[in-house]
Amino acid sequence: MPVFSALEKEWLVNLDAPKCSRVREECQVELAVRPGSQFDLRAITEDPEKLPLVLWVLCREQAQSLGIDRDAFVVAIVGDAAERAGFALAEAIINFIPSRQRREAMRAALEQDREAERIGLEITTQRLPEVAKASRAKVAEAVHAAIDQTLARLSAATDSPASSESSPTDAPGAS
Repeated sequence: MPVFSALEKEWLVNLDAPKCSRVREECQVELAVRPGSQFDLRAITEDPEKLPLVLWVLCREQAQSLGIDRDAFVVAIVGDAAERAGFALAEAIINFIPSRQRREAMRAALEQDREAERIGLEITTQRLPEVAKASRAKVAEAVHAAIDQTLARLSAATDSPASSESSPTDAPGAS
C-alpha cells in the first residue's frame, strides 16, 4: 500500500481516473502511464515544487477531513518526507497501470534505477575526500599563483627607475 508520513500522519496515495484528471488540470502533470508514451517519473517525484502539489491533489480529501490546509500540507513535504512521498507516488502510479506484466516490468525497472542510484551515491560518498583534496590543491595553486603575480607586479613597480628618483616631497625645501 503506497503511504508516506508527514505532519505526524500516514497518507495513503492511490490513483483513479478522476484523480489523474484533477492532477492533470491543476498541476499540468500526467500521471497515467500510457503505452507508447514518454513518461518521466523522476520529473515528478524529484521536483521539490511539483511533488507536494501533486500529492496535495491526491491527498486533499484526507487532509481536509483532518482540517489540514494546502499550505500546511505542501510545506511538510520536504527532505525524508518528500523522498518517502515520491516512493509512494511511484508505487501508486505503478498500481494504476492496467496490465500486470507492465506493472511488474515497471517495478523491476524502478528497483534497478533505485539500486543504480544507491550505488552511485555510495561511490560518490566514498570518493568525496579525493574531490576535497583535489579541490584544496587547485585552490592552493590558484592562490599561490595570484600571490606570485601580485608580488611580481609590486617588485617590478619598486625596481623601476621612476621609483628610485626622489618624490617632490623629498626635495629640499619641501614641507
